[in-house]
Amino acid sequence: MNKIFSTIFFFLLSLYFSFGCRYINQYNKNFNSKALFIEIARNDSSAPQIGSFLSSNLRKEIIRSGKFQLTSTKNNADFILKIHLDRFGKSAEVYNPQDTLLASGFITEISAFVTLESKDGNLLISNELVKENSSVLRESTISSPLSRQPVYSLSIGLSKRISRLVENFEWN
Repeated sequence: MNKIFSTIFFFLLSLYFSFGCRYINQYNKNFNSKALFIEIARNDSSAPQIGSFLSSNLRKEIIRSGKFQLTSTKNNADFILKIHLDRFGKSAEVYNPQDTLLASGFITEISAFVTLESKDGNLLISNELVKENSSVLRESTISSPLSRQPVYSLSIGLSKRISRLVENFEWN
């Protein structure tokens, strides 16, 4: 009985591996995906880490959506996405006016100017302003809020906004 069961099991297993998964992403085929090059052109903000955070998070968002294929060179790109980071700010934020020591933190915000151009040099999106903000509270009365946490969450929020802007552009 075990011999019959094991032979059937190995037969089915070999069939599974020989045919494999034939999944094809129809989203890319239907919308004729194009190659996109992402360039953080300038970082004029006072947050030097946000450029690398934004670059990696934006690439994740573009890949997740599936509308574009990313390329590592401008020569292979159908579209070039340029991002200019500007106006990083941090300000105090208090949630409980009765107890300012326990419920205080800060809010960070950043602005980015987004430009999308085709490989022919036509501007499709020209210096579109995209803003994002993030808040953080202190964990206890003796600690201060960490500044890296809101910068990373700023990059995630900004990458989602930029990705939606590019994907929802009125394509002709």
